[in-house]
Amino acid sequence: MKTGKGLLALVVLALAMLACQTATFQPQQPTVVQPVVPVAPIQSNAVNPASEQEGLVALYETVSPGTVAIITDQGQGSGFVYDGQGNIVTNYHVIEGATTVEVRFTSGYMAYGKVIGTDLDSDLAVVKVDAPASELRPLPLGDSTTLKVGQTVIAIGNPFG
Repeated sequence: MKTGKGLLALVVLALAMLACQTATFQPQQPTVVQPVVPVAPIQSNAVNPASEQEGLVALYETVSPGTVAIITDQGQGSGFVYDGQGNIVTNYHVIEGATTVEVRFTSGYMAYGKVIGTDLDSDLAVVKVDAPASELRPLPLGDSTTLKVGQTVIAIGNPFG
């Protein structure tokens, strides 16, 4: 029992010594507080396209007569009238391997076309159709040198008929 009391006395003595030790005071370096500089909000003229629905509807109504459906024995896709001579631009993957290419205009007029040009690297193809001038409503091409990152892009077509 003496061992238990001796051990207890030793632990109490060690704790008392630790409690009585004087801490070494080390002054802290002064902290420099930098003022928070408010950041001005970014001035942007970005507009949510959903808020301009009337403009999008008007755009669709303007260009849709120049869009076409492309139906092949391999599948379907969309395209657009490039010029008044019956040249239709579509994606190469739409006509790839096709033996027949049917072009359906938004009016309901249909004509068979012939692939007259392809560019596999750009995934583009040109199909020639013989159609009345009233069906051929060419869409204007834009100037890609004036594009900026972040501009809104609208894709119009009928990939599912």
